Amino acid sequence: MITSAPSGTFLREGDGEAPEASAAEVRAAAAEAAAAQPGWAARAPGERAAVLRRALGLLAEPPSDLLDLFARESGAIRPKAEMELGAAQGELAAAADLAEQAAAPLVLDSAVEGRTARAERVPLGVVGVITPWNMPLMLALRSVAPALAVGNAVLLKPDPHTPWSADGSWRGCWSGPGCRPDCCTCCPAAPRPAWPSSRHPRWRWSPSPAPPPPAGPSPAARESC
Repeated sequence: MITSAPSGTFLREGDGEAPEASAAEVRAAAAEAAAAQPGWAARAPGERAAVLRRALGLLAEPPSDLLDLFARESGAIRPKAEMELGAAQGELAAAADLAEQAAAPLVLDSAVEGRTARAERVPLGVVGVITPWNMPLMLALRSVAPALAVGNAVLLKPDPHTPWSADGSWRGCWSGPGCRPDCCTCCPAAPRPAWPSSRHPRWRWSPSPAPPPPAGPSPAARESC
């Protein structure tokens, strides 16, 4: 049950529950992402950059209730929500530039006289991203957008304390025609055990510590994932 951190009341009338992906659903989403990833990676860097810039354009004109949702769900004040929205747009803009910059091969000095070394960046495949509650959209895009920019598929698991902020904003980013790549999936509020049990040999993980959950009167809001 998703409640407002300051008041403990349901965030949305008649809609106090967020979807919760099972281990099987996570595996299925990962398989779909893996199948779509080669086609996404094969697109020209400029095309991937254009997708990210279209998403940026959509996020620049968010739904009218988005900032209030940010503030209520994470227990923040509206200026903090405004700051996060601006920072999230910055992550998309930087990733769009990265798509074209990273495509250029690196020419390096060689230890062998008369030769040069050439390095090319290649995508890893499916990138799993697990984000914390305190900056749900900005911290998601900080990992998701660069991964997409260089040709990876992405599977996002937002923190269960802020699923609406992450998932609602996520859908807003990719809702425009041609904006959402097929290899980009959000599994909101998936329980932590679903992710380790869903690991695939081709997945690569880089866990990072998360801040403590927001304080609030509701036990559900304080429950750890």
